[in-house]
Amino acid sequence: MSKIEWTGDTWNVIIGCSKISPGCTNCYAIDQAYRNWEMARALPEENRGRLAYYDGLTKIAHDKKRQWTGKVVFVPEALEIPLKRKKPQIYFVNSMSDLFHERVKNEWIDEIFKVMEQTPQHTYQILTKRPDRMLDYILSTYQTYQGVSTPVRNIWLGSSIEHQDCLDDRIPALTKLNKRGWTTFYSCEPLLESVDLHIPEYPVSWVIAGGESGHGARPCHYEWLLNIVEQCQVTNTPVFVKQLGSNY
Repeated sequence: MSKIEWTGDTWNVIIGCSKISPGCTNCYAIDQAYRNWEMARALPEENRGRLAYYDGLTKIAHDKKRQWTGKVVFVPEALEIPLKRKKPQIYFVNSMSDLFHERVKNEWIDEIFKVMEQTPQHTYQILTKRPDRMLDYILSTYQTYQGVSTPVRNIWLGSSIEHQDCLDDRIPALTKLNKRGWTTFYSCEPLLESVDLHIPEYPVSWVIAGGESGHGARPCHYEWLLNIVEQCQVTNTPVFVKQLGSNY
C-alpha cells in the first residue's frame, strides 16, 4: 500500500535517477533510496533481498545533502509482483526513478510493458519528466506489433508540470499520445507557480495538483491550486488536489 494518495501501490522495477528540473530539487526518492541502502547494510548479504540494489544510488554531496549519483538499476525480481496479484490494483510505476530516464535501457522498458499488458486487471500510472522519449518509445513499439491506433487501456501516461515553462517542453508529446487514444495525465506537483494548462489546446484525461511537502518545502499558494481546479471544471477534466503543501 502506498502513502501516495492518487495511487494504490508503487512498483519499482527501475531505481535510481538524476535531477532534470526545479521540480527535482527536494526529491523525496533520494532520501528514501538512502534509507533503503542503510537498512540493507544492517542486514547480512543473504537477507538483503531487493534492498541490495540500492547500493551506490545516492551520495553525500559537498553541501552535506544527499544526492543521486546518476546510477540507474534494473530490478528483475520486481517484475513478478503484479503477476502474482489477481485482485485489481493501481500501480504507480517507478516511484523511485523515471521509466524514461536516459540511462534506462529499452529492453528494460520492454520487460515492464510486457508485464503491464499481461495483467489487464491492474491499472499502471507512468509519470515522467522525459515525455519526448516516452512518445518515441510508444510510437515505435506499438506501431511495430500492436498498432498506434490501439492504446493499452490499463496504462496511463503522465508528465510532471511544476511551472509554466514545462508546458512548452513536456506537454506537446503528451498531447500527441492523448490524441492517439492513450489515457494521459498531468502531475502539477510540486506546484511552484500559477500555471495555465491550456487544456482545450492540450487535452488530458486527468490532472493531479499539490504543493511541496517536507523540510525546505517551497511556497504553494492556495490561489494556484484553485486556478487549476477551475480550469479543469471548465473542460470537465477530472482533477485531484493532493495537498496544499508544507508552505502555503
